[in-house]
Amino acid sequence: MLRNQEKYYLMLLEKENNTKAFRHDMKYHLMCMNKLYKENKTEEFELHLQRVTENFEDMKINFDTGSGLINAIITELSSKFSDVHLKCSGHFYDSTVISSFDICTIFSNILNNAYEAAEETDEKQIELTMGYLGTNLIIKLSNSALNEPVMKGKQYVSSKTQEGHGYGLRNVCACIERLGGEFDMKYSDGIVMVEILLFNVLTEND
Repeated sequence: MLRNQEKYYLMLLEKENNTKAFRHDMKYHLMCMNKLYKENKTEEFELHLQRVTENFEDMKINFDTGSGLINAIITELSSKFSDVHLKCSGHFYDSTVISSFDICTIFSNILNNAYEAAEETDEKQIELTMGYLGTNLIIKLSNSALNEPVMKGKQYVSSKTQEGHGYGLRNVCACIERLGGEFDMKYSDGIVMVEILLFNVLTEND
């Protein structure tokens, strides 16, 4: 399941890269359409405009976190939960020792949980910050929520009853434990706060 999740978000990453490539060529598309318009080549102009418009419609909100994979995850969730507002700050270095598999496991699950919880609230707010203390990565995520996360034993339990729910946070905690990091989740005044600390993810040269 986790491998399929990683494959899916890597596919989104490829789409993100294709979007950047299209934006890079945009000035040339505009020059071409301008020339077609001035030469009264109406049919060719309209066809070119249609193709450019279709590409624009396929583009979603772009978040530049520094990681193409995290950008793809955020873009997908922002499209799915379009009424939820995300404030994103900080930077993630793609040169970290964290694998794409672990990046996908951590960010897709904590962000999906945040979006699902925030959507049920009136505020519909999420805030993601990333930063470094030396070579250590600090990830902080907060979101509006109606209910406090439930913990049984040492594991967080999903309040949703559908099949497949409840594994996300367990996968995140297992991943962070394997990486030797720390995970903390708190709830106060309608806000869920997640803090993740991953040690020595950067080389001294980064």
